[in-house]
Amino acid sequence: MRAYKTPILLSEEQKIIGGVLTLRQLAYVLGGALLTYDLASRLYRMAGLGAAFTFVLILYSFFLLLAFWKVQKYGLNFDTYLALKFRFMTKQKAYGYGKTESTTYHL
Repeated sequence: MRAYKTPILLSEEQKIIGGVLTLRQLAYVLGGALLTYDLASRLYRMAGLGAAFTFVLILYSFFLLLAFWKVQKYGLNFDTYLALKFRFMTKQKAYGYGKTESTTYHL
């Protein structure tokens, strides 16, 4: 029997967890669930059920957005988009204020 090599798709992530989730998505779903549960249980003891439930909805929906949503305009995952946006906002920018560099050649 012949064996054919299947090429790896480099344009998208490989869904290796049951053919449904990527490792990045699994990390956000499980890590977000653990972090949300820990913080919500502490908030439940301090503020009550309503505050904890609202907190769980907001925080875990943010982790689900990080895991599954793609920014269609740029073709990026939401977590990658936020990381690039944060890096751009915090990066030092150089402004020339109308100065142009003239190239001079010395022989």
